[in-house]
Amino acid sequence: MISNKLIAMPKPEMSELITGIFKMGDTFAEGNSDERPVHQVKVNAFFLSKYCVSFDDFDYYSSITGRSFADDANMGRGQMPVVNVNWYEMIEYCNWLSEQDGYQKVYSIDKVQGDINNHNESDTLKWTVEANWSANGYRLPTEAEWEFAARDCGGHIRFGNGSQIARPSGMNFDGMEPSNPIAEVGKKRPAPVQVNAFESNKYGLFNMSGNVWEMCWDWYDSDYYARSPMNNPKGPESGTLKVARGGSWVHNAFKCRTMSREHKAAQLIDVRIGFRLARNA
Repeated sequence: MISNKLIAMPKPEMSELITGIFKMGDTFAEGNSDERPVHQVKVNAFFLSKYCVSFDDFDYYSSITGRSFADDANMGRGQMPVVNVNWYEMIEYCNWLSEQDGYQKVYSIDKVQGDINNHNESDTLKWTVEANWSANGYRLPTEAEWEFAARDCGGHIRFGNGSQIARPSGMNFDGMEPSNPIAEVGKKRPAPVQVNAFESNKYGLFNMSGNVWEMCWDWYDSDYYARSPMNNPKGPESGTLKVARGGSWVHNAFKCRTMSREHKAAQLIDVRIGFRLARNA
């Protein structure tokens, strides 16, 4: 049930991540080839929202702007992470929220001129989206920022709650896989949990591993780490798919590691995909 009562939405709760240099990639030597080579990366200080954007957040935006409400697939609304929203809609939400909170919009969006850097032939939108990286508004995190935050500012951390072992009591993932050396065997939940479920990592970030995939700004390239710049990398100039991080409730612990990389089409809507917000510090 979607409520028609509008309550002013508070600003997102954000955690500040300090400037840092870290070794990005598979520091455990257990991941896939696209997680290598391990390479040194510097990220400037930034803010990251403590929680994924919730249905409450996105429903308020939808009510104000008159857009269609995202489908919760009967998994619940309220403080559940919003799903079934594509990358373009996430970008529009970031710009809208920046305006609401008095910040400068990060993204310029051209819905007419097709993006020459988008090589996905199945994408019927192909909006051209450019980022002003000096703006102070809301945006999607870069892949490097996301991993830096999930790993407690770049530590040797396997899961986004600060743990080296995935436990169903502290993460929403498929814990039914037997004999997994990086996970305890336990239950598999049938849906996401609320955005504030379980304990956060030491920087106050909730559900960085499991629950729902989190979309990033970057185009995905399996070989990008071999040529990634050190300072504030923002991904390749072009691509077919966008980077997603963190795994989801339907995936095993391996997919939910902080180093694990995934890729999704910008136009895709999916019950397993959500997002959280970043801002320049």
